[in-house]
Amino acid sequence: MFIIVFSVTDIFIEIYLRSEDMQLKALSLAVLSSLAVNVDLRYQTEIGTEDYELGCFYSNRWLPLIMLCAFFFFYRYVIGETSEIRGSKRGRITVSWMAFLFAAFTIFGYSYQETDSWGLIFANSYQMCKAYIFMIGFYWIAYFPLAWVYSSADKRTIRSLKLSRLFEWYMQQLKRHPFIAPFLTLIIVNIPYMITAYPAIFAGDTIDQLLQAFQIPYNSAKSTNLITQSQLINQHHSVIHTMIMHWMLCLGVKVFHSANIGLFIVTLGQTLLTFAGISYLVKTVVSEGFPDFGVILLMVYFAVSPRIQNMLFVLSKDVPYGAVTLISLVLLWKMITGRQCNKRTPYLYIVSLLALQMLRKEAIYIIVIQMIILIIVKRKQWITCGGGGTAVIILVGLLLGKLIYPAYNISPSPVNEALSIPIQQTARYIRDYPDDVSPEERASIDKMWDYTALCENYDPRRSDIAKATFRKTSTGADWIEYFRAWLSMLRKHPLVYVQATLNNYFEYVYPGKELAEAHTFERRAWDIDYANEKLADNGVFIYYPQCMNSFRLFWETTRERVFRLPVLSLLLSVGFYTWVLLGCSAYWIYRKNIDAVLMFVPLLLILLVCLAGPCNGAYFRYFYPIVLCLPASMSLSWVTKSGG
Repeated sequence: MFIIVFSVTDIFIEIYLRSEDMQLKALSLAVLSSLAVNVDLRYQTEIGTEDYELGCFYSNRWLPLIMLCAFFFFYRYVIGETSEIRGSKRGRITVSWMAFLFAAFTIFGYSYQETDSWGLIFANSYQMCKAYIFMIGFYWIAYFPLAWVYSSADKRTIRSLKLSRLFEWYMQQLKRHPFIAPFLTLIIVNIPYMITAYPAIFAGDTIDQLLQAFQIPYNSAKSTNLITQSQLINQHHSVIHTMIMHWMLCLGVKVFHSANIGLFIVTLGQTLLTFAGISYLVKTVVSEGFPDFGVILLMVYFAVSPRIQNMLFVLSKDVPYGAVTLISLVLLWKMITGRQCNKRTPYLYIVSLLALQMLRKEAIYIIVIQMIILIIVKRKQWITCGGGGTAVIILVGLLLGKLIYPAYNISPSPVNEALSIPIQQTARYIRDYPDDVSPEERASIDKMWDYTALCENYDPRRSDIAKATFRKTSTGADWIEYFRAWLSMLRKHPLVYVQATLNNYFEYVYPGKELAEAHTFERRAWDIDYANEKLADNGVFIYYPQCMNSFRLFWETTRERVFRLPVLSLLLSVGFYTWVLLGCSAYWIYRKNIDAVLMFVPLLLILLVCLAGPCNGAYFRYFYPIVLCLPASMSLSWVTKSGG
């Protein structure tokens, strides 16, 4: 009913927008937008009447008036500028759906951020009225900027923008040395951070990877059914990445008598690989005549992006995974368009996909789905390469998982790692409807998970704690019983399953106040101390040079404060990147440019993997490949459109 009423309102407003009175149209939209921004969605009992008008609107005297004027002038400008795209049925439908989804996820995201439920929307009729005002206003706040961006892209406005003399000189260097110039630029810009972050920053899984390689039990070894207790390395983490870290650490200790140098080799290698991928992208788009202003934006983004810089020296498989994803995107573009493509390109592309598969186990699903899409869309062009490449990748995956790893007693990761969604749904059901769980359902759940701990450990925004209650002794029959109980509970209270899923992933689609977490030096200090304690007998001692402490704190604090300022904080918002990704994909669908759409397919698939993972959007590293590669997809799709 809510969607029907919203759709009818949208139709009436769209008809109204076709009238001739521009001033009245702009004023009406400005009023709706101002009301939406100033509505207070909190429960009525929480709102003090002395600070609010009508019990639901902020009563600041000047801010609503300033916003009303700003919205008025903005709408007066964009209504005329977007008339062409709004006059196109396909364009109007595309923009309308994107705006509706943005408004819906924004209000749901706000509700979950504040209450971990959708109560602020559906608690009562009063809340629903406020939510309706909010959605209508934010629909138009999203609709016209998106329509204006689409119209500007159609007109290729970026080509008309001029550069200053300094940037013109830099562009000349990029055109003369399209790979070396950006590569050296990124190194020079990041030298202070590289010195500061020496030797490395630990991620959440780093200590687990280091310890299991030295056969010291930690998290994953304790939660996995090991083939043998003498081999603690398992497939919970990338085996290849674990062994590279281990070999370099041993190299540093034995050859240079420094664990720091060993870890620095790993972090420096992944940093240079990332810079090489970015330079490869810049070289490709510059050769295709990408607008100078766009190239400068690319370089500025990669040079100053706070989370890209932060991740460069983080010991995590996601960093090389992101770099290889970037390289594979460029190779994919070359193969799809046939430009800058030679006999080696298909083989390099398959090699890049194999590297992705070895760095993250779920990459196999992304690769296979991507190949199937390419075969369906490109047909004859991709049947040989796509079919053959998919076969090779699946074969290598089977060889590693079924033959090579078992031969070295490397245990497979526990199956519960892939069950974030159902386990969160089960835990929330038990919390909200404990009396509606039958004895049979409880017994079935308890064979798979510790029933009591499952409810106590439920975190609405992260499934790792709930998954930790998994019973390693469960059998295939227990799995079948559990999913029967899961379906039985779904039939009784289906909405609680929807709430659990939205609560676990809303930050991916809500550009709110929850920003991407940084991997800070202070935050991981305990991990380093613990690693030193456990690895002391192996001659490992990891430390940050004391002489850099003040500069390290200054650099990290300054970066985080600067990029939490308004507008700049968008670079820390996972939801912002998601909507840019979805908006770009929708634009190329609207333009019927299939080759350009294909540039976003790998990132959309990575997003789907994130939406099936254990963490919400603030836990950044799963989302990192999208942040690194989104500018690549945007620029490559642009040169696909322009034909060079």
